[in-house]
Amino acid sequence: MLGSGARPFNSPGPGESGLGSPTVRRALFALLALSGCTGPGAFVPRSDAVEVQDTLEPLLKAARAAPDDRAAGEAWMAYLRQPDLALPADAELHRVRPESLGKALRAALPQLEATSAAWTSEARQVALEVGKLHGRSVSARLWLVALRDDAPLVAEQGRLLVNARSPSAADPRARRALLARALGAELLPSPGGLGLLARALYVETLEDAGALAVAPDAPLTAFTGETEEASARLRARLPLLARELLAALDSASPAQWDRFFGVGAASADPLVPRGAGALLARELGAAFIQDLGSASAAVRLAPGEFRRHASRALERLASAP
Repeated sequence: MLGSGARPFNSPGPGESGLGSPTVRRALFALLALSGCTGPGAFVPRSDAVEVQDTLEPLLKAARAAPDDRAAGEAWMAYLRQPDLALPADAELHRVRPESLGKALRAALPQLEATSAAWTSEARQVALEVGKLHGRSVSARLWLVALRDDAPLVAEQGRLLVNARSPSAADPRARRALLARALGAELLPSPGGLGLLARALYVETLEDAGALAVAPDAPLTAFTGETEEASARLRARLPLLARELLAALDSASPAQWDRFFGVGAASADPLVPRGAGALLARELGAAFIQDLGSASAAVRLAPGEFRRHASRALERLASAP
């Protein structure tokens, strides 16, 4: 499916995702995401179990009307403490000066306004696309909020809070990918029968396959959680990382899980830097879509078939020049 002169998917150039040019990737993922999901008798997901709320409008209105930073900061404090919203507790909020809080809110206004304007249709569309991929309707409560924390998504009290102020959620493509991963996680097959490391890789890979189908142009940072520079360094080490993961794939050791996916993966092991597991899962997600012929097949892959497909893809990644 690669055009003349294009590289195979496991030999990307600088800034590429491993599936050739952005134009080829868009066409490929659009085609593969739809295959198996259309035609007579295709599953049509329902949206009546998806609650979508935008909590930002009162805050945006108050911030626009605020005469100074202090007033804007006080408006944000009131928003964060509003009982009806029941947002995550912010233990440091009482120590923050309203002026500095207001300055941060005003700087974030363009991002908050743009995200709010797109939110309702975007969230519902992603939920429908994820449901179509999995052949099961999504059931979720999706709230758009503005938190001081930089985390893009927070699971809280049966809700998925999407933090419109997070730098990671500023790019609509990244936001769609993050949302697709979170919603798809609830629909995955149980990873029973796999070892500790393979189980984590299975979940991450299938989540990423769904996210790639929904947001094929999402930046690599949306998957690795790292900066562009750190993500580029990880990609440059992809063959080495694939060899390390292939060698450890059957491990039940918590230490091996931690090397690739744990919070301790911050670089206790110089061969496996932070974000390595996330990068490998994203590459495996892309490989599964290509190998299985559709994103739907990739996100529904049974655990019993996972090791064979993962080993084959990792061998290709490890042998890349």
